Amino acid sequence: MHLSLSFQWHKKTVYHTHPEVLFNQGKEMFLEGNWVGAQELLTGFATLSNDSYLKEEAAYMVAISSFHRGNKTSGNILKEFLTKYPETIHRHQVNFLIGSYYYDKRDWETAGIWFGLTDLDYLTLTEQEDYSFRSGYTQLQSGNKEEARRYFGLLSQNSNKYRDAANFYLGYIEYINRDYSGALRRFERLKK
Repeated sequence: MHLSLSFQWHKKTVYHTHPEVLFNQGKEMFLEGNWVGAQELLTGFATLSNDSYLKEEAAYMVAISSFHRGNKTSGNILKEFLTKYPETIHRHQVNFLIGSYYYDKRDWETAGIWFGLTDLDYLTLTEQEDYSFRSGYTQLQSGNKEEARRYFGLLSQNSNKYRDAANFYLGYIEYINRDYSGALRRFERLKK
């Protein structure tokens, strides 16, 4: 009994005297994709720390974790992060995820606005591919065939992940533009 009380007191004291331990553990979980654990530890860190830089980083990781967990209000959480930290270095990644939130909801107009606020150069290579596909599909759904063609054209030549899908949508655009032979050539390539 004395041992368990001592352990609980020690555990509580460590967390209260070393909030950076929570931050480091939370960040590690974030980088591993453990969104639940990261959110819990980083939220705890934010209540204990006075370090404004690390609190911003923690808030960023909590907002991103919310998105990856599929939280129904993650769009609002991400927007609140941008409102609180408008000059954040993570602005473009957050804009991209807000656009993705609306993309998932099939709100093409709002998704397009947020994708438009995103600078592709500030995204990771994986995010750039996802951004390009989602932006292209959003443009297609919004009736902007030429802008969609631009995104899908880049993906068809540069993306292993989206090459086939991009070629399909390029063929679709050619078909609706009455370029039946061009569409047929693209669709036949997909059969191989």
